[in-house]
Amino acid sequence: MATQPNDYTEFPPEIILKPLALIGLSGLDAVNNAVHKEIWDAFSNNRRADRTPVRFKLLNNTFEFPVVKPKRNSYEWYIPKGVLKKNWIHKRVSLIPAVVVIFYDMDWNDPQWNEKIIECASKVQSIRAAVEGHSTRVAVVVIQSRLSPPPSEYMLGAERAQALCAACEIQSKSLFVLPHSDHLMGYIIRLENAFYDIAQNYYHHETKNIKQHRDHLNKTTHQYLFVRHQFKLGYLNELKQDLSTAHKHYMHAYNNILETRIVDTNTHEVRTVAGYINYKLCKLLFALNLPRDAIAQLKSHIERYKNRVGSTELLFEHYAWIARQYSAFGELFDEAIHAGLPAIQSQHPGFYYQHAAQFTVKRRQAMRSVCSEAMQYPPPPDPLEGIVEFYGQRPWRPGRLSADPHDPQKEQAAILALQYNERIFNHSAMIISFLGCAISQFKTFHSPRMRKQLVVEMANEYFYSADYGKALTLLTHMLWDYRREKWWFLASHVLNRALQCAYLSGKIQDYLQLSIEALSKHIQVPNNDKDRIFRNIISVLNLNIPAAEPDLPASSQQRALELWQSAIEKEPLIVPVDMANISSFLEVKPKFKQQRYRMDEVIELELYVRLLYTTVLEARNAFVAISSHTETIEIPITDEGNTTISLQGGKVKRFLCQFKPNPHDSGSDLHIKNISFVMDTDKKRKIVMNFKIEGSKVTDTTIHPELLHFIRSPKADYEFDSIVPLTVASIISRECKLSLLVTNSSPALQGEWFPSTFSLTNNEGTCVYDVKITLSLLSSPDNPNPDSVTELSLQEGETQGQPLKIQVGLINTSASYSNTFYLKTNRTATTTIQLKVSYIIDLPEISKLECTKEFTTKITVIKPFEVTTNFVAMNFKTISKCFVDDPFIVMPQIKILSPWDLLIVDTELEVVECFRNSDVVKPSSCISNLEVAEQNIASDAVCIQAKYKPKDNPTRVGLYNITWRRKTSTSHCVMSSTALSGLPIDDCPIAIQVNYPQVVELLTSVPLKCTLLGKLSTPIRLSLTVEGTDAYMFSGYKKISVTVPPKGKVELCYNIHPLVAGNTTPPRLKATIIGDAASQGVVSEMFDKIFPQNIFVMPKYNK
Repeated sequence: MATQPNDYTEFPPEIILKPLALIGLSGLDAVNNAVHKEIWDAFSNNRRADRTPVRFKLLNNTFEFPVVKPKRNSYEWYIPKGVLKKNWIHKRVSLIPAVVVIFYDMDWNDPQWNEKIIECASKVQSIRAAVEGHSTRVAVVVIQSRLSPPPSEYMLGAERAQALCAACEIQSKSLFVLPHSDHLMGYIIRLENAFYDIAQNYYHHETKNIKQHRDHLNKTTHQYLFVRHQFKLGYLNELKQDLSTAHKHYMHAYNNILETRIVDTNTHEVRTVAGYINYKLCKLLFALNLPRDAIAQLKSHIERYKNRVGSTELLFEHYAWIARQYSAFGELFDEAIHAGLPAIQSQHPGFYYQHAAQFTVKRRQAMRSVCSEAMQYPPPPDPLEGIVEFYGQRPWRPGRLSADPHDPQKEQAAILALQYNERIFNHSAMIISFLGCAISQFKTFHSPRMRKQLVVEMANEYFYSADYGKALTLLTHMLWDYRREKWWFLASHVLNRALQCAYLSGKIQDYLQLSIEALSKHIQVPNNDKDRIFRNIISVLNLNIPAAEPDLPASSQQRALELWQSAIEKEPLIVPVDMANISSFLEVKPKFKQQRYRMDEVIELELYVRLLYTTVLEARNAFVAISSHTETIEIPITDEGNTTISLQGGKVKRFLCQFKPNPHDSGSDLHIKNISFVMDTDKKRKIVMNFKIEGSKVTDTTIHPELLHFIRSPKADYEFDSIVPLTVASIISRECKLSLLVTNSSPALQGEWFPSTFSLTNNEGTCVYDVKITLSLLSSPDNPNPDSVTELSLQEGETQGQPLKIQVGLINTSASYSNTFYLKTNRTATTTIQLKVSYIIDLPEISKLECTKEFTTKITVIKPFEVTTNFVAMNFKTISKCFVDDPFIVMPQIKILSPWDLLIVDTELEVVECFRNSDVVKPSSCISNLEVAEQNIASDAVCIQAKYKPKDNPTRVGLYNITWRRKTSTSHCVMSSTALSGLPIDDCPIAIQVNYPQVVELLTSVPLKCTLLGKLSTPIRLSLTVEGTDAYMFSGYKKISVTVPPKGKVELCYNIHPLVAGNTTPPRLKATIIGDAASQGVVSEMFDKIFPQNIFVMPKYNK
């Protein structure tokens, strides 16, 4: 008899484990032979799921096979003594191998071949003799040291293999060769598959033998055998891994056991075997991916057996059996999910673990009803000792088939022993285990409320098992959740149980916190006895043991008193209670009277307190914690100057706190962080009730103030509920009485140092000192990030770091301080400048008070001018492209936008790389020292030419720099740069120079000379044609072909004779390139550009 009996409902391991074909390995000396050890390790280690489903057993020389039972020729007079024998599965998985494999070291060319073949045959015969009567198959594996024989020994190996099969009397398919080489694992896997095929034949033969008995059985006396044989067939097919066939036979076994007649003497056996068969059925259905069928099988199984109770004296066994059915199914379901089976929130293993826990509770209830008289174990001999041959049979009446007890006294003693064992069994541990599994599943499948319910049930089990500390921990967590969701009925139940646990475990901190929460209007206590709880709180404060909670276990009360006696005068003496996170019997609403306070004002804080419990509560101390960015201060709460505060139950009381701000808190916020009430007596222990205010989270109001007029409530409640807390107040600086005046000549011009003068006047009634002025730039939507393009300075033309800081010092009453700052910006927008003035003043109530004020001034910035560009040829005709080495004129035009007169000091054109100035000496600007006014346009001219044709046309000709200043200013000049637009560049193979007069006299011949210059390294052939007009006669070749030598020149001379006075078109040359059509367009453009479009002919006057 054990002190704590084991759980008899657990399934035996042979039922739970997956059946694997048993392969016996003989002839391997894994201890002394390294090669044999390596082979054994390859077979037995790392049995992954993808390996062949077999189990290997190393057979030594002393291994004995089970004795073969004599064959039964007839079942006519045979009456079975039970359903399933306990040793049958054990023999199949551990003792009777399907195949015995004999390993033998031997090479085909071994010099001692004859002796070794005789020795191998002898080992085979000895194994055959050992397994005689069993159908175990025998196979031989020859271990060879070489990987493969040379080709000359192929015939020798075949002959000797045939000789070995003959000597050992085995078939050739039962002989295997295992070369010991680097590829050993590959050979081992191939051998496993071969052994598995032989084992399949063995189990198939065994099933045929069992099926032969079917015709000899009858339903009257052999009902047990129908169950037994079908179970064996199912198990053998499981060993074959034929799961569908195994399920069919297990189903037959289950149906047969349903037909078995049940009486009190066989109820336990039938129920036990039915549970095992159902377990096998469900496991196979999950393996066949039929989870719905598995669930249906369990439901029908429970439905069929839930009313087959058996003896009422052993009612607890029935509930224990049902609980085990549910828990075993939950384990199967969980294994299937881990193997990849999908589950849903409404159907997962947690429900079955929950049912197992519920039926274990019923088991405990049945125990209490039927085991009350089993106060001690029966005297020897022990009725529960004995060997049982069949599953589920009783040890005091093994193999008993009669419905009547064999020995009434022994039967009664056995029932008493079972009842006693059940009485001392730890049901709570089993219930907690099942609930723990269920909680884990409900958490995995996101069912928080079911999980909470089960946690409360687990806490109750810890309470029943007197583990009050763990119960209190669980209940505290659940109380937090139910309180947050406002399930007050559930929260009340949990809190009352937690209060019992806190009392029984002697934990002062938890006991006081739970007791204070129990006084809340939302919490219901037994008998509505909140006065008792309040008296217990006062007792603990007075270092006295509180009165016991109602409905406590009598066995634990003495232990609780001992715990309280040892802890009542010890720590914790100061018990903090976070009232903001519990359901409080005190409601607090703090409120600043204003949202903003100036530094010279007194801050006033109103505090409204409502006591919801009908009593008089005295707080020895109370204070408000207020924090700023510099410090946290505690402001005492007084009741008409008295630090002891008295609160009346059901009434609202208002307190007013006043304090002065800290001079260092200017520009920051004050936050109400905590409100504390201290319950204290003359003893050492005190309770500090803290109402923490977290950010925007203020005291929770369940009703919006706007809706309160719809609720009929007392006036005091209405007034309290209407109060909206205000927990944040801003501290702003004292009103500044200094004035600032800024004068300048706005608008400012882009790029100039623009001066502005400011004047600061002291309008205070006393002098101010330590005056500081800070100048900084403010961003705006039309001027973002002004710091990147704008500079401020106190010295013209000198860059200084920003912001600018000016130390003024002392300014007397009515005195002024003036200074000038300069602004320079490259952005045309309105620039906002902030002038922050800070100073210190001594007031009667506050000394060294710092005051600040921010002034802003806006300065509009405009462009002084804008620049446009024209490109003209040397004859001042507009051009759209230029040619290499062909000079042209850039004409920038400056349009004045400034309302102030300007002086253009100088201009300069900085050309890009592909251009250069045409003049050797750079000429001075055409418009230097030019005075201009608004809307004036100043035109400049610069002659340049292209040096080469770049790969890409230039985007700009260069930078046009203008040095300027205001006409009235004698200060620094400003240089503004403008990028001039680009001009396409082309390259012509020849250059042309034409000399002709601008004005000629009528009927007077004048020369027209054309010079062609070759620019290439090869000659250029041209066909030239003169295009004449009616206004001129000319002399020279009208059509001619010329060759312009490389880097040489050709001169063509013509005489023209005007016939008509006025503006006339002279003869023009047209050129065609011979042999280079690609340059024809460029040459034509060059001739059209160089030759004059018209010449003015003066009339001839007679002198």
